[in-house]
Amino acid sequence: MKNKLFNNATGEIILGSQYPYIVENLILGAKESISVMLFYISYNPKIKKSKVNNLVNLLIKAKQKGLKVKVILDKDKEGEVYNSRTINLPTVNLLKKNKIEVHFDNVETATHSKIVVIDNNTVVIGSHNWTLGSFFFFFDTSIKINSVELGKYYSNYIDSQIKSYKKTQPV
Repeated sequence: MKNKLFNNATGEIILGSQYPYIVENLILGAKESISVMLFYISYNPKIKKSKVNNLVNLLIKAKQKGLKVKVILDKDKEGEVYNSRTINLPTVNLLKKNKIEVHFDNVETATHSKIVVIDNNTVVIGSHNWTLGSFFFFFDTSIKINSVELGKYYSNYIDSQIKSYKKTQPV
């Protein structure tokens, strides 16, 4: 995408621990669709009050309300240092169990993106993974952008990635 200004776009910087609260509210306010593309989601059912688990559970509730929910997560090669395949597997299994369209990327690809798109008109993009470290211990920064043009761009991008993964792996 070429650099250009987006007409009528507004934005908000999201620092550190603000992220899960802002994204929670966006998910709760979603009317049609939620698309997520992240490197890590560290869902852990053993942690009862977890902001990560809460976000994942909100995706499930959104799907149960009839919203379209799509998720792409990284899956590295066996033995890779980042261990994304192991970290993301509990999330993938839970989302599949709840009939959410979820995909691992191809192992040759590193999906380092951190993108959330709500209703094709609000994009959260930056450095936040859905991990407790990202929320509370690292100085991650993201931005929330309200822009139909940008929302459609990232929705289309996520859809194109899903389409390419469907050719090489089952849902």
